[in-house]
Amino acid sequence: MTDDVFLTGGRMPGHDGSLDVLLADGRIRAIVPTGIVAAPNSSRVIELEGRYLIPGLWDNHVHFTQWSLLGRRFDFGAAHSPEAVAVRVAEVVHPGDPATERAELVGARLPGAGFAGRFARPVIGYGVRDALWAGELTRGQLDAAAGAQPVVLFSNDLHSCWLNTAALRQYGLAEHPSGHLVEDDCFRIARELDDVSDDEADELAALAGRRAAALGVVGVVDFEMRDNYADWSRRIAAGQQNLRVAFGIYSQHLALAAERGLRTGDVIPKTGGLLSVGPFKVITDGSLGTRTAYCFEPYAGFAGAGAAAGAGFGVDGSPGHSHGMLTVAPDALLALLRRATAQGLRPAVHAIGDHANRLALDAFEALAAGDASAVTDAAAAAAAAAAAAGVAAGAPGPGVLATPDLTRGWGAAVPASIAGGAVLPWGRIEHAQLLADTDFERFAALGVAASVQPEHAMDDRDIADRYWAGRTDRAFAFERLRASGAALLLGSDAPVAPLDPWISLSAAVSRSRDGRPAWHAEQRLSALAALAAATNGVGTIGVGLPADLAIVELDPLTADPERLRTMPVAATFLAGRTTHLGAWAAS
Repeated sequence: MTDDVFLTGGRMPGHDGSLDVLLADGRIRAIVPTGIVAAPNSSRVIELEGRYLIPGLWDNHVHFTQWSLLGRRFDFGAAHSPEAVAVRVAEVVHPGDPATERAELVGARLPGAGFAGRFARPVIGYGVRDALWAGELTRGQLDAAAGAQPVVLFSNDLHSCWLNTAALRQYGLAEHPSGHLVEDDCFRIARELDDVSDDEADELAALAGRRAAALGVVGVVDFEMRDNYADWSRRIAAGQQNLRVAFGIYSQHLALAAERGLRTGDVIPKTGGLLSVGPFKVITDGSLGTRTAYCFEPYAGFAGAGAAAGAGFGVDGSPGHSHGMLTVAPDALLALLRRATAQGLRPAVHAIGDHANRLALDAFEALAAGDASAVTDAAAAAAAAAAAAGVAAGAPGPGVLATPDLTRGWGAAVPASIAGGAVLPWGRIEHAQLLADTDFERFAALGVAASVQPEHAMDDRDIADRYWAGRTDRAFAFERLRASGAALLLGSDAPVAPLDPWISLSAAVSRSRDGRPAWHAEQRLSALAALAAATNGVGTIGVGLPADLAIVELDPLTADPERLRTMPVAATFLAGRTTHLGAWAAS
């Protein structure tokens, strides 16, 4: 139970007229024109003064612990060459430099025994962007800069990392030829570095949750490579109640998920409805930035970086990095998806290159052939959501924003099909960055959602122009996906991009950043479609839906993209509770 809240004098994006909204028992109980009814005596009244009400925002792809830890790591995003990286490492490691003071956040000084380096833990850097460098970052450069201090530097996309000799020894990799690790080898290092104490991880997660709520976020899909069930159950029990969390499950936790009886969409008991089971995730290829995304055509002008990592051949025997890397063979992928769906888990397949996306869609098609009801059920759910939102047939995807029917009055209900607050796709492809022309329409036909990260397009546009030359008309092609009928889900992939939905929305509608011309402007989403994709498939404010709302200062459907990127959020409500409230409402 929560206190009733009566929001008066608000507006709906894209529409005239003033609204009053009653929140009670965690749900939206009424939406009426302002002045039609008086606030119930028991309600807390908040004057919105013309501010805009929107559904609470979701980030559909985060790595929450890694995002939470980012403040305790060093940013290398401004280092634009191997030499600049080495200088930055030296600044961090060498005593006496002001930059080293911040390194106390990374690891304590040694009492005298242990590593010969300055810090008890490796110095961890993030944000390295090497794809457009003229040269390569070498182990020797890191050794010269850091000496005996272990150093681990992650690429911005988290699919590769660089270790100096001291760090390689620490992780049992002293014989590695280069210290440049990609894909599974890199993920192993990331998991070890993320293995901090529960108390430390939880403290940082609480801070990250509060910051997300201040941006209008009400929920995340957490794809951290940890036992997310245990982590989030513990955090919520300890009072972290700023976010709804749907947690991902990886293959190493499939057996444990079966023991626990976890099925996608299930709400975990004793979490106040905040924690639910998310998708089963499989990573099938690499990334564009690391040049390991698995493609039909070779990377244009490819040289150096991938080969230096010594990754060899893809699992199907294809030549190493000239086409990228396939990390799960097609038959193994289908077997994993069958196992997961038999347990009641809906799949989410990481696929970035066009060949990886083709194989992922093929696996979904084969899976659906064995369970035709899955696609039928997904289509029915999408249709029900569209009908509940008042969307005409053929409109873009489930849950498009719609004006509530103000004649419903007090207590009118939306259909039960979306009363839980979200429409779960039967399956998802994470990223879907490069697609073959013939594969766009397969998403809708198979009931598979495209979970995309618009800010990645802004980060990687120059890399795509170089390595995917001649193919970028079908790269990050969000509008083409939408027009083909695919359901879109927006996210950040934090910490690859910031956990900030307004950055994602701005990138989606503008395809531009930093004053540059729009990149493939034909792939811009409308503000309406982008906002719907950022609300976890709900996309509407309706009577009977969970009272997950954000109050914003500007109309997100008409705001300039640069102002949209820094949207002021006045308040956030989760199940009718305030998780963020600006000073304007103090009175």
